[in-house]
Amino acid sequence: MPNDKPYLNENGDLVIPFACPDNADKYWKPEGKSMSELLQELHAPEDVLLRYLPRMPEPAEDGE
Repeated sequence: MPNDKPYLNENGDLVIPFACPDNADKYWKPEGKSMSELLQELHAPEDVLLRYLPRMPEPAEDGE
């Protein structure tokens, strides 16, 4: 049975096969999950998350 669900390959690249039948697995579709949700479901390690998700600025230490 071919793998038609999203997965992370050995390099940590997110692969969404063309044959994937569920539009919820296609982050670019209006009905798709967010990239963050997909990566969480795939138990992506931190280094993969850092490559795919935008980084938020660190809060200022003095509260500004």
